[in-house]
Amino acid sequence: GRSVTLAGFSSDGKRLLTVAKGAPADPAWAHVWSLDTATKLQSFRHDGIIRAARFHPDGQQVATACDDFQARVWNVDDGQLTGQVMPHGSSVLRVYWIDEETLATVARDGSFSRWDVTSGQRLEPSYDAAATPIFSDIDPTGHWAAIAANDGFVHAFWMRWGHTIGCLIPCGETATALAIHPDGRNLIAASEGGVIKAWDLAGVTTREIELPHRQAVQQVHFSPDGDRVISTSEDGTARLWQTNDGSGIGAVMQHAAVIYDGKFDRTGQFVVTASIDKTCQVWDGNSGIAVGPQFRHEEPLVRVAVHPGEDRVLTADVTGSVKAWTYQSDTPDFELNHNDQVNSLRYSPDGTMVATASSDKTAR
Repeated sequence: GRSVTLAGFSSDGKRLLTVAKGAPADPAWAHVWSLDTATKLQSFRHDGIIRAARFHPDGQQVATACDDFQARVWNVDDGQLTGQVMPHGSSVLRVYWIDEETLATVARDGSFSRWDVTSGQRLEPSYDAAATPIFSDIDPTGHWAAIAANDGFVHAFWMRWGHTIGCLIPCGETATALAIHPDGRNLIAASEGGVIKAWDLAGVTTREIELPHRQAVQQVHFSPDGDRVISTSEDGTARLWQTNDGSGIGAVMQHAAVIYDGKFDRTGQFVVTASIDKTCQVWDGNSGIAVGPQFRHEEPLVRVAVHPGEDRVLTADVTGSVKAWTYQSDTPDFELNHNDQVNSLRYSPDGTMVATASSDKTAR
């Protein structure tokens, strides 16, 4: 067995996709499981480390990206390749479904490519950043994509109407977080120096957000309606701010150590933060005031997931302990334990199941 690095649900919640880590010279596997029968349906092999894998929105295909310089699409029913292998010039780090027939990939050499899944042909427009990607994102409309690279720039590009408009957006420092607005009109990136910048992609104008994070920003996320952003930092603070003008909202949300992540819930009324100070906290998404008790672990937290339909949250720590909570209770609803760190933590689309992937070589 090998460390399991990813676990994700199909859109109907009936199948689970897991990825087992391989060594650079050894084969690696992605597996699809039936949640109704708890049996393995298919296994897909690459010769190297699988960096990313995603279900197609219909749940009938899986896209994989690997260090073997290839991206592939597989049929879940028969385990065979759908169309041709998509060759790259370097390791493939990310895969995104643009539509039913088109896949997008990000490779280590900085190339962003769109592919016809059936023919395996690279489509235009594509884009070459010529720098190593650190983060990447695609807006839900499929119009804009962005790569934060190690050259101190965010590379943003428009993918529609037969051409690519590439924008080199200076960060000044190495980017540590990146997000595109739900409707694709804004992009935000944060740096290791704690500076957050926002861009109007329509006019390609830049605005620096004057938030006094004193250390590197860990995560940035838009609210569901796109009107607000939460940023979390190594300085132990999380902050809310307005998307339109960058002004701060409410109180500074404070932990005693690095805040690993912060997320809005499905309503946008609350945010949830998780820290290496061994606690998770729910906050009012407008005022920044704590709501309910802290959720405590014995060890630093590394993962948090917010329920898609109820006031519930999952937390996982470095030892593999996973706990489920309701917002107003300091007693876990349930607990489960892995024997090593949890690498992936997710609710099913309907919130009735939880998937975990661990370095202890198991997924549950």
